[in-house]
Amino acid sequence: MLNKQKQKDWFDTYYDEIHYYETSGGIYQLFKDRYQTEKQNDDVKFWRIFRCLYEHLEVVYPLVDVQDFLYIDYCPEIMHETMFHEEHEALASIRNKALSGLDFRTIYRGQPDGDINGYSWTLDENLAKWFATRSGRTKNPIIYKAQMPLEEIIVYWNGRKEKEIFAPPKYIHETSNKIEKEKL
Repeated sequence: MLNKQKQKDWFDTYYDEIHYYETSGGIYQLFKDRYQTEKQNDDVKFWRIFRCLYEHLEVVYPLVDVQDFLYIDYCPEIMHETMFHEEHEALASIRNKALSGLDFRTIYRGQPDGDINGYSWTLDENLAKWFATRSGRTKNPIIYKAQMPLEEIIVYWNGRKEKEIFAPPKYIHETSNKIEKEKL
């Protein structure tokens, strides 16, 4: 019980700051405070606040402007700190498949069109298809499938019940064995 409480405490600790960023520019203000004023120089705190703000975004395409910064700061040890207790357990379960001889896991990304431009991947192919077609106005929806080595799956978030693997596109390209593109 103590461990679960400890995991939830970080959210409570940062609640006021999360609320501040939600009402004053969101992720852009967080990045400004990190890279221009150095107000957010605690790496773990930055990524925890980022996660909370990110999970409340409906459209994440504005993140294209800050992709290079995200990639530079993407550190497995720190990203691991953004997960809650239940997510740590789920990630351990995913990785334990390696003990039974499975070395890779297919992760999916659905998007309206184009090259891989987002950070959110899922373990659920049907959910990826939903993301690719959800607007109803998409002419060329795409599903990307990446074969990821289990040890390279660093972050598992399930706050939105999306079985989300969070990773910058560059990280996916560098670590996956195979990426397929499928038009729907």
